[in-house]
Amino acid sequence: LALARAGRERQQARDAVDGVARFWELSADERQALSSRLKEERRAAGEVVIRQGEPGDKFYLIKSGAVSVTFRLPDGAEHLAARLSAGDYFGEIALVKNVPRTATVTAASDCSLLTLDRGDFELLLSQQVDLAPRIDRLIENRGFLSRLPLFAEFAPGQMAMVASRLIPERYRPGERVFSQGDPGDSFYIIKEGQVDILVARDGQESRVAELGPGEYFGEIALLLDVPRTASVVAKGDCLVLRLMQGDFMELLGEQLYFSRSLEQASSRRMKDTRYKINVE
Repeated sequence: LALARAGRERQQARDAVDGVARFWELSADERQALSSRLKEERRAAGEVVIRQGEPGDKFYLIKSGAVSVTFRLPDGAEHLAARLSAGDYFGEIALVKNVPRTATVTAASDCSLLTLDRGDFELLLSQQVDLAPRIDRLIENRGFLSRLPLFAEFAPGQMAMVASRLIPERYRPGERVFSQGDPGDSFYIIKEGQVDILVARDGQESRVAELGPGEYFGEIALLLDVPRTASVVAKGDCLVLRLMQGDFMELLGEQLYFSRSLEQASSRRMKDTRYKINVE
């Protein structure tokens, strides 16, 4: 029994490290460096692990159990932001951005946590020069996605997965993201700036929509497996987050709310486009 328990615990630790390694895009050497510095802590149900506003001195990986993440609103009320379980992680924001803790994390059950103290975390970042920007980008993308209704039903692990796979792309004023008739290979979310949606008919392009931050495009070609039904052009300087087709299709299969929301939006957009073209 003792050997079986030890083997199970080793596997839980490997699973936890594998999860963060995948989200942070760690190399084999980076993964080994992280694993070698982790220490284990056990917390009882109801125990506060970190408290909002306090200095951050550790990064945490959940080996087993679950925690609740809450933050204090300006009026003093506590808001439940997430529930994290085995394979999830927390505490990186205070260390990467050098700010106080942004939330309170409380053990929702008896927990086993793998921890990395600030010194070892900063050593890991200093040895892998591009790791800090990768983690910072993931934090920014995850926070951005969490504010979008399209991702309202995503679990923290799913949100981190999507955030880790987004590719930032910048476009200059007048530059095309893609053209009508192109093959569809990506889904896009606008982070900064605006784009025009243009549809060609009889050799003339008509603007049928204008989209801004938090809105998305490119889903119709992927959902229907057809060429691009419109052209997308940056109105000004624009930053979009690109999700490749394989990752997009994986989400459709895993997230019913995401799938239904996109299907409803694409149907509405096609009707609006047909109406505007016919009116003109």
